[in-house]
Amino acid sequence: MTGSDTDKTHDAMESLFPDGEYRKLILSLFLEALKKANSYGSNKWGAYYYDEGVRLLVGNLIVFTVHKNGIWLTLDKQLLNERTDIWKLLDESDLWHWETGDYSEYKPVPSMNGYYTPSNKDSDIWPIVRELHFYYIDNVANKYKWLNIKSQPKHSDKLLEYLKHELGLRSIPFPNYGETDIAEEISSEESSNLFEGAKKQITVNAYERNPTARKECLQKYGFKCSVCGFDFEEVYGEIGREYIHVHHLKPLYEINEEYKVDPINDLRPVCPNCHSMLHKGKVTIEQLKEILRIHSI
Repeated sequence: MTGSDTDKTHDAMESLFPDGEYRKLILSLFLEALKKANSYGSNKWGAYYYDEGVRLLVGNLIVFTVHKNGIWLTLDKQLLNERTDIWKLLDESDLWHWETGDYSEYKPVPSMNGYYTPSNKDSDIWPIVRELHFYYIDNVANKYKWLNIKSQPKHSDKLLEYLKHELGLRSIPFPNYGETDIAEEISSEESSNLFEGAKKQITVNAYERNPTARKECLQKYGFKCSVCGFDFEEVYGEIGREYIHVHHLKPLYEINEEYKVDPINDLRPVCPNCHSMLHKGKVTIEQLKEILRIHSI
């Protein structure tokens, strides 16, 4: 992240949360939820800031939003219904208020939502809220295989770099949507037609694993990595023959409603290491070649 990026994010956070002590408190609570989401997989979540606050998304849902005056978050409805004593504690607390608007609850993964007012003096309410919230993140992460494809471009690495600096951390989790795994097999009809509907919840991996598209790509470009030139057969012999990954050049969020894979223009052979870096860095093949050249000097 460049210095100007750092300054821009820092200025945005100071504008939202001018009190330094309060800012560190609420961002540390946000980080707790972020780490919990990351424990289920680095492709499950994303975080970003906007004019009114900072958000954490898991799967298809916003689960945690930091506002100027408090934190909006989701609590597991089933666990709440089982614990009437917790309902009573929250109802009586000045630090918790139930959401009464359009987002008072979620249906896909049942929740009851509300606002928590952070306080350094609170040792009773936050542990209860955190338990209910973490239980909810667990259920959401188990329902959805990855962060919604349309939400992935919203994620901000700049925000995470800022959190790391602001909270004095040595490291912080970053999402990696290239790790997304797909459980469903592509149908034979899709394979033969090389047709994918962007309305479906499938990842770039689906395009990369389309057997017909892969075959045509490799017939054109061969089995050497398009980034580093690595050839598995040259290094490992027969066991490495015709082994290579195939990378889809076009980000999924740029694909329109109906899209037909062009194996020659849209796919390239890459080794697993370069493939991971392409997805993790969200860079092009040419950009990764340049990064490799610089670091090989």
